[in-house]
Amino acid sequence: MRGSDTRVKYDTVIVGVVKDAIYSNMREPAPPVYFSAFAQARQQRNMNFYVRTVTDPLQAATAVRGAVAALDPNLPVTNMRTMQAQIDTNVASERLLSILTGTFAALATLLAAIGLYGVLAFNVARRTREIGIRMALGATTPQVRGLVVREVAVMIGIGMIVGLGSAVVAGRLIESVLFETRPADPWILTTAAGILALIAFVAAYVPARRATAVDPMIALRYE
Repeated sequence: MRGSDTRVKYDTVIVGVVKDAIYSNMREPAPPVYFSAFAQARQQRNMNFYVRTVTDPLQAATAVRGAVAALDPNLPVTNMRTMQAQIDTNVASERLLSILTGTFAALATLLAAIGLYGVLAFNVARRTREIGIRMALGATTPQVRGLVVREVAVMIGIGMIVGLGSAVVAGRLIESVLFETRPADPWILTTAAGILALIAFVAAYVPARRATAVDPMIALRYE
């Protein structure tokens, strides 16, 4: 319409822009937030102040309360805590889940190691008679030990392929409850596989070494 001013008039003036930051929840992306002056707020129920100290923040709490009381003795000061305490409270559930998961993972690894050692040691011990026959026919000690270790290496390789594949798939299923953690961390998977592989080789080598140290004639009579 001619002669009319259709421009929108705003009652807020933007005086600056700050970068995105975590506001209330560390698991969520930074939300759009604006800050307004206290005097311009239509409704203000509480105020939050951040105080930087050169000493222990807990020791400065009394001084902070005294400074507030000097301004207004009736002004309450509640929920005073350090920034680290605020962060700890925010991620308490994630840390609890991490501790429980790590504990159960350690127990599972221990049980797997004990079971793996027991099965392989028993399997090699059952072959004591076979080892005696091989050595009676001219096989050397390194050859017999190498045979046992190679057979165990094949089993370990198959187990690692199946186990690591299952771990990656399981990690994808729980990815939604993880925070700043990849479900298929190469370092964790490699470490776990290396520990179990070492235990498996020890479980195979120790009984094989013990069996090859026995006189072939005694080994032939082993039941």
